[in-house]
Amino acid sequence: MPGRSDAEFLIGRPLPRTVRERVRAEPVAVEHIEAVLELTTLVQGPREALVAAEVDFRDVATAAQTEWACERAEQRLREEFPMIRRVCLDPTPGCAQRRSEGLNPWP
Repeated sequence: MPGRSDAEFLIGRPLPRTVRERVRAEPVAVEHIEAVLELTTLVQGPREALVAAEVDFRDVATAAQTEWACERAEQRLREEFPMIRRVCLDPTPGCAQRRSEGLNPWP
């Protein structure tokens, strides 16, 4: 990330807010992904970061479509942000689905 100070990428900290916003937008551009519900980013080294996200998939997406959507989202993230080395996407029901099932949307 040109023009950034090294202090912004200290180990153990989240990526800068502007980068996190861009990271959050990438998976949503993938077919079958509706929203990123929760996002965690963690700088693990000078040029290494982890992304973990709870992701809401289309309710009618098949297991195979969900798996391939995860693969495409990970690929997009790594292409756009070469420092992202690890991506963990957790399929999570969105608020509307949780309400329809009688579950608290924010446990």
